[in-house]
Amino acid sequence: MIAPLAALAARRVAPPSTRWIVAVAAAALVWNARSGAAPTGVSARSLEALARRETWAALGAVVAALAVYRTACLALDWRRRDADAFAGAPRSRFEVALASWSGAGLAALVLALFVGAAAELSARSSHETEREVGRASIASSAAANDDLRFAATLDAPSSARWLELHLGFIATDVSALVELRAERGESVTVHEQLISSRSRMRVALPAGDGSVDVRLTRTDGRGVVFLASGEALFLGAAHSSRWASVALFAHAALALAAWCALALGLGAHLPPTLAAASALALSVPSFLGESAAWSRWSPWGALPDAFEALAIGVTPAWPAASLAASTAVAVALGLALATRGLHTWRSAR
Repeated sequence: MIAPLAALAARRVAPPSTRWIVAVAAAALVWNARSGAAPTGVSARSLEALARRETWAALGAVVAALAVYRTACLALDWRRRDADAFAGAPRSRFEVALASWSGAGLAALVLALFVGAAAELSARSSHETEREVGRASIASSAAANDDLRFAATLDAPSSARWLELHLGFIATDVSALVELRAERGESVTVHEQLISSRSRMRVALPAGDGSVDVRLTRTDGRGVVFLASGEALFLGAAHSSRWASVALFAHAALALAAWCALALGLGAHLPPTLAAASALALSVPSFLGESAAWSRWSPWGALPDAFEALAIGVTPAWPAASLAASTAVAVALGLALATRGLHTWRSAR
């Protein structure tokens, strides 16, 4: 059984010092979110979404950094043959690597659950919120003076109820009145909105299935309205905003599993600090908006979109199967590196 070694790994990844750091940071964030007065003009729903997002982002970063670094330190312990004194019986290199990753991953997930609980405490209350069910790439070639700002045919998921665009504004005039029109067969829905700054505009989708024709038109004013995001957001039926933290935890679980495995594998060959930094650095392109295949399909590739959805009060989409597959590949690579670099009782003395 590798359970004793996995339990040892879990205790070393989340020792009392780490738990105290996370607890104090969580208490400070929750106190700050709940004690501050709501800014004038900010709705309770927006305040709830921002508090949830900021707690997840700040405390999640602390947990990820601590868990990944402690996991890299595990490899250093095992390289020094520390495993021999605790395993209880001779173990192969792969068993040591697998037990170490299992224990480290379990400890990291428990800490992530604590982050989710702190985020919900920061949010104060729960409201009905829509859930993300899909995204579509969009682009506009409209010139500044064109009234037709955007037109395209988009494939909408069957569960989508609304379409949302993120719009930017250039103040060549005080404002601009724009119309967002969605057509599906004979059914048409229209929404008008006055734009004077960066805004989000949402239109209900016509009944039915299949693709939908979308047109964004400036109907009044000379301000320049443009697409501030290269993706359109499809939203499904509303449910409790508490589900937002559940969905984000699912994304965080995949990212932590991959980061811990890679940190363990790199830690078998490199100093812990360098191993942890290298594992976390692999996710930097995704958070910088890089759209390369590695960034989009990596285990942490959907985390930036999930945080964006959280900030606007929308439940993030559940991780796609491709993200689970890339996580499995990253874990296999990390375990292979660890197996190659770790020393056990079988090594020559």
